[in-house]
Amino acid sequence: MKATARTHAHCAPNGAIHFGTYTPGQHIPLAVGEDALVRRRITATARRSPQGQLFVPGVAEAFANGHTRERYSAIARYIVELDQFSGPGFMAVGA
Repeated sequence: MKATARTHAHCAPNGAIHFGTYTPGQHIPLAVGEDALVRRRITATARRSPQGQLFVPGVAEAFANGHTRERYSAIARYIVELDQFSGPGFMAVGA
């Protein structure tokens, strides 16, 4: 049986969400799992900018105001929100 690649959803310090095969340094992991499922769950729960970029809700505002604690609190709340979807093919990271 061929192993399928897992997709990692992660966010930059400003809350911008990215997808890839790993989580780069300086980014915070959000979820991992099957590509279509990870993208569907993140897209359904993330905030979308007018340009279409996905963001962790609340992080962009905290980042713009220089509030580090609020930024990390928003990321933690989002991971807890994602954890309600954890199951086969999708897992919130750190929940």
